[in-house]
Amino acid sequence: MPSVSTRPPAGAVIDFLASVKLAVVLLVVIALACLAGTLLPQDQPARYYQAGYSPGLARFILALGLDHVYSALWFVVLLFGLALNLIVCSLKRLPAALKAMSSPSNPESLRLPKVRLRRELIVALPPDRALAAARQALGRLSRPLEGPPSSTSPGVILFSQAGRLSRLGAYVIHLAILVFFAAGLTTARWGVHGYVTLFEGQTADRISLNQTESRPLGFVLRLDKFVFEQYPDGTPKTFRSELSFLKDGRMVHQAKAEVNNPVDFGGLRFYMSNYGSSLGEWVELSLTRPGQEEDLIRLPVEGEHQVAGLGRLKLIDFRSDIRGIGPGARLSLTREGSDRPEVFWVISRPPFQMRTRAPEVFRLVGFDSRSYAGLQANHDPGVPLVWAGGIIMLLGLLAAFFWSHRRFWIQVSPQGQGSRLIVAGASNRNRPAFELNFGQFCGRLAASLAGRETPRAEGGQS
Repeated sequence: MPSVSTRPPAGAVIDFLASVKLAVVLLVVIALACLAGTLLPQDQPARYYQAGYSPGLARFILALGLDHVYSALWFVVLLFGLALNLIVCSLKRLPAALKAMSSPSNPESLRLPKVRLRRELIVALPPDRALAAARQALGRLSRPLEGPPSSTSPGVILFSQAGRLSRLGAYVIHLAILVFFAAGLTTARWGVHGYVTLFEGQTADRISLNQTESRPLGFVLRLDKFVFEQYPDGTPKTFRSELSFLKDGRMVHQAKAEVNNPVDFGGLRFYMSNYGSSLGEWVELSLTRPGQEEDLIRLPVEGEHQVAGLGRLKLIDFRSDIRGIGPGARLSLTREGSDRPEVFWVISRPPFQMRTRAPEVFRLVGFDSRSYAGLQANHDPGVPLVWAGGIIMLLGLLAAFFWSHRRFWIQVSPQGQGSRLIVAGASNRNRPAFELNFGQFCGRLAASLAGRETPRAEGGQS
């Protein structure tokens, strides 16, 4: 009868969670999710996707949460799944790595292994002097362990090793990835990412988190001045916001936020995000009526202005550029004795107003322009974890790719009037380089046994 597997279900689950195939599948799905999060605008209202994409695609995006990939429940589950895979994989394989890097439990267990790199040396020195030379050569790696002769291993066996921690490189990298995950979750849970737009002289005590949510600052932020400088050819040179921070009506701090030079206050970091200019408090109009001199009218942005002999004038819209011809103001004129307003645009160039057969002519002369600065306010509690993860990752990469676990054995036994030495070596990675290292080690040992000061580098394979 064929044998029936008696492996318990728990073992099968652990093997599945620790499998490389699971890790590859999770990484591919996470990479595709990140690609979707990069290509699709995130955290926009539903109508944005319904207007910009086909109905079927918009429903697909909203149903899967692709409009907020990085905070979607399924994406967090994928990250937790990858973290669990790394943890179980590490715990399953770590005991074997610790056993391989540990020294023999006792000298009696020392044996000359059957490894490919072996070298035999026959010298005229007595065994005690040859043993002393071997100890000295191995001592450059670490303190050698010594095993007594046995029926299977005649002579004294010395063992030494270096680079044991390199076997932990993969597990250190796993730990670094888990620290990065912890940094991301910490920022997602307790971090702040908001925006505030201020005109010169304007204050704010809240920041906007998204289209509908805001968060109090706990203090008052004021934009004292916005500075925009250009190079002679007109390209932007720098833009700077001069900020004041107030508490209880008193200024407690002043700072300048520039590109790549943020300002820290109240647990938040303020970055320059954008800038521009917008309509301020008034527009200036020229009014020409038949048989009368030209009048200049300063029309406020809010409210109405009574024009003598004409009626009530109101600004209902303003554009900094209309079809490439310059700024324009949309006016509402309600003439005296009428309740029906006339709505029309006025510009600064002929024909000055976009209406016909009107007895008077309005012309846009100027407008109040106010500079504004857009500031991004962040609080990222995961930054220390990111730094820690980066340092751990660097150490893991060094251990995994640039270090190796090198082990050397030397068996010293009598050979006639002299001694016979068998040197063996093994490395867990980068074996071509270790063969060169093994040859150099044997060359140094041979030079020491022969009483020469300058060893000769040799190959390491017999």
